[in-house]
Amino acid sequence: KKLRMLVVLALLFCLQHTYASDVVELNDEDFWEKTKEGVWAVEVYAPWCGHCKRLAPVWEKLATSLKGSVNVAKIDGTTQPVLARKFKARGFPTIALLKDGNLYPYTSGARDLDSLTKWIESGHLKSKDVRSMFGTPGLIDAFIQMVEEMAKQLFSMLTKHSLATAGFVFCGFISGIIFALLFAVGRDKDDKDEKEKKEKKEKTEDKKEKSKVE
Repeated sequence: KKLRMLVVLALLFCLQHTYASDVVELNDEDFWEKTKEGVWAVEVYAPWCGHCKRLAPVWEKLATSLKGSVNVAKIDGTTQPVLARKFKARGFPTIALLKDGNLYPYTSGARDLDSLTKWIESGHLKSKDVRSMFGTPGLIDAFIQMVEEMAKQLFSMLTKHSLATAGFVFCGFISGIIFALLFAVGRDKDDKDEKEKKEKKEKTEDKKEKSKVE
C-alpha cells in the first residue's frame, strides 16, 4: 500500500510539473507591480469566448518558447474591467505588447505561433496606434471606475440593512454619481489646460531658439 501511494504521488507530481503553465495570470492588484519591468505580451480574454479557447494552447506554447525573454500573460476581462478598458478591449481576445511603458496593440487577424512570435520580436514596431500605459485615465475611464466602486458599496448595503437604510444609501449613491461626473469633468479640463500650457511653453522656447540662431 505504501508503495502504491508513493507511485501515485510521484505521478501526480510529474503531471503537475508537465502541465504547469508559463502564462502569468494578471489582475488589478498585481498588474502594475509585475509589468513595470520587462516586456509583456498580454491577452485580455473571456472564459466563454470561443476564439480565446482556440488561442489558449497557442498562447501556452508562446509563453514556453519566449520564456526568459518575454513575459506572456493573460487577463480575464470579465473580472478585471478596469484593466480591460486600459487595453481598450472591445472584443475578445484582445492582444497587446507592453514595452518601455508603451502599449502596442495586435491588429493582425493571424493568431498562430509563428505570426505572434514575429510580431512580438519586431512586427510591433510598425504599429501606428502606440500609446502610453501610464497616462492619466480619461474622463470616461475615471467616471466608470468611480461608479463601479460606489455600486459595489450600494449592493453590499442592500444585503445587510433595511429598506429605509437602502433608500438613504441609494440617494447617496445618486449624489455620488453626480459628484463623480463633476470631478471627472474637472480633472479632464485640468489635464487639457496643463497640456495647452506645456505646448505654449514649448512654442515659446522654440521661438527663442530660432531668434538666437538668427
